[in-house]
Amino acid sequence: MYNRTQVINKIRQNPLQLEALLFGISGWLEDPKDETMKIWKREFEFIKAKFSISDLIFRPKFLRLRPPNFPTIRLSQLADLYKHQNLFSKIMEAENADQLYHIFRSIKASEYWDSHFNFGNISKVQPKILSKDFIDLLILNTVLPLKYAYHRYHREEIADEIIELYKSIAAEKNTIITGWKKLGLDITNALESQSLIYHHKTNCETKNCLACGIGFKLLKQE
Repeated sequence: MYNRTQVINKIRQNPLQLEALLFGISGWLEDPKDETMKIWKREFEFIKAKFSISDLIFRPKFLRLRPPNFPTIRLSQLADLYKHQNLFSKIMEAENADQLYHIFRSIKASEYWDSHFNFGNISKVQPKILSKDFIDLLILNTVLPLKYAYHRYHREEIADEIIELYKSIAAEKNTIITGWKKLGLDITNALESQSLIYHHKTNCETKNCLACGIGFKLLKQE
């Protein structure tokens, strides 16, 4: 019996089967709503029989997500990402943000999703590519921590390179950063925004004001 990683590696160059596998184990192909879904279901049944895999269903959530972030779209984009040969090596060898952006800019959901956000419901035609903001989040929260963890035992200078990469990426846009900006801080890059998010989670959320220079100064003034 194959595990799912082995199955994915064997079918990664067949985007139709890869989508069928991802959608099938999500439990979305049980009641096909159109011809494309029927094809995916047929391929999923073939993959299950060929590789003796189970029907494990993990039911991705749609709640409180905007349509471009629906798991249907993200899983299709993931299937497209898997087509990249030597993806891990390309990410590890990237020396600057432009090289990382180049990897992710070409990722898009399959043609079916040009006119859909969910199964069977036709929408305005729009290719589902990765947005610049989403690529930034991928790089900040996944790629750079992975690069650091992989290289830190082999390249002592990797920390400096990672810091420079953080500096070259725009600051995140979220409620935490908005709050800091309202206090008058000029946040220009992801290195600064990441440090402020960390500060907020480790001090502000835990009400650890006495261990925080900012909080201690404010309390002292009061």
